Amino acid sequence: MEIKKIFDDFSKAFIKKIDKDYFIRIQLEFLDIEKNNIWQVDIRDGNINIYNEEKIIPEETFTLTIVTLEKLYKNELSPLTAFANEPNKDGVMCSLINLKNKIQDKFIRWNHEIQEEKLKFIDRLHKFHDFFSKEYPGKIFVKHENCINLHNVKGIGLFSDFKKGIIHAFFSIKANECLKQSPREFSLFVLNGKGILRINEESYPIEKNEYYHIKPSSNVYFENENDEPLDILYI
Repeated sequence: MEIKKIFDDFSKAFIKKIDKDYFIRIQLEFLDIEKNNIWQVDIRDGNINIYNEEKIIPEETFTLTIVTLEKLYKNELSPLTAFANEPNKDGVMCSLINLKNKIQDKFIRWNHEIQEEKLKFIDRLHKFHDFFSKEYPGKIFVKHENCINLHNVKGIGLFSDFKKGIIHAFFSIKANECLKQSPREFSLFVLNGKGILRINEESYPIEKNEYYHIKPSSNVYFENENDEPLDILYI
């Protein structure tokens, strides 16, 4: 499918998800195209303009592949999953839609103070994640085959609001795997399987159809000692 057609369909859905005050200028560079590989997305005043050339000065530039774009279009990959950062074999944080120019001050850590202007940009950038979907309302197929490696287990990013500190994700923890969660307040719904929840060196059995709301003071661990995957909805 042509890139222009994909971006046009993305734009038709995204314009319904934003208000007229939203604006952002993004450049996308395709790694597997030799010519005309630069596309720019200019959103302002309730309009979305797509350019297959360098026509605007972008606020941020990302790299990706046609394979990633087509998976997003086919709902085989969720937008937030495509932007999720994981360390590669060299320990460098990378994602399927990856920052082209990585400098230290672009990486954000939880509980660190952030300047207001930077916070506003990150908030706008997180809203831009939803551009990579032709669905309105936004729809994500939560299937094992649509997972990628997140926090050393398989997962799918569902929703993120950095400004409010909100994250929704699906995780599938296989036998003898462990998912580590930093000490943040969260909710958990067990979709399938059985496992162990460890908090402050204490263990709690969890299983299908159970819901928990937790305010931990230290790291939390989800462990699976069974053959069946432990599938959880993390909120």
